[in-house]
Amino acid sequence: MNSAQILQHHTARLLAAGAQPVAGIPMPYRKVRFTSSRGSTAGIVVEAPKLAKMSISEVSRLFPVSESRFMSKIQTSPEFLSWDEAFAYEFPA
Repeated sequence: MNSAQILQHHTARLLAAGAQPVAGIPMPYRKVRFTSSRGSTAGIVVEAPKLAKMSISEVSRLFPVSESRFMSKIQTSPEFLSWDEAFAYEFPA
């Protein structure tokens, strides 16, 4: 595990335990989307600790109702230390 992965791991554990973010310590993010045989929704970026506490139905409410036809399976990215990194993530085809 490199130093960025160690920081990411410990930050996620602290936030999952209810710790509050501190200025200068990065918040982990994940990109999430839904897929089906008809296609997929756009990916959205969510703070990883918040996403971990959400049910699938709560996550689905973050998307427009018109996207419901694509909501068969959920996909999440690995955690990233910045919003920009999570946004840039490309899901495998």
